[in-house]
Amino acid sequence: MLGLTQEDEVLKFGKDKALYNAFVNTITELVGEWQDIKFSWYLDDLIGKTADGTYLPYSHLSDGYRSIIALAAEIAYRAIKLNPQFGANAVKKTKGIVLIDEIDMHLHPKWQGRIVGDLKRVFPNIQFIATIHSPFIVQSLKANEIINLDGEISDDPIKKSIEEITEDEMGVDNVRRSKKITEYQKVAAEYFYC
Repeated sequence: MLGLTQEDEVLKFGKDKALYNAFVNTITELVGEWQDIKFSWYLDDLIGKTADGTYLPYSHLSDGYRSIIALAAEIAYRAIKLNPQFGANAVKKTKGIVLIDEIDMHLHPKWQGRIVGDLKRVFPNIQFIATIHSPFIVQSLKANEIINLDGEISDDPIKKSIEEITEDEMGVDNVRRSKKITEYQKVAAEYFYC
């Protein structure tokens, strides 16, 4: 279990409250809706305290939230485990490279547009290399932060619309209309202009 295992291990770091706080702060900084986290032995689940003071169980969250919390917890845990000498700054000072396959998986488009910036802010010395299929994530990046395996990035994606990114950078044709509507329009045009 994510919370039980990692919270228990963090507490074992000489019972250093600064290291434990670094772990908790990392997750709550990334998941802005949570003010604090704890492990509920009663629920056998990680719970996050929301702004209104209620606690929301990890198991009640969407797949996207759970995957991002698990990712943040794993990176924070490893940073603390590898560099306890940094104390409360272990997460911020730890350097490394993290590979993520399909970072956009299960994320709401709103979160897709900010996830890379959030990860860079929370883990400032970690280099992230991620695969994506989301024009929302592409739009949040600068051209020098993207390697397009199908070709060059023509311009800074931040200056482009989602439709332009999808067509120009991702090679998807005619995203402004569904295929079915396009076919109907073609049939209508042939009918009316015969």
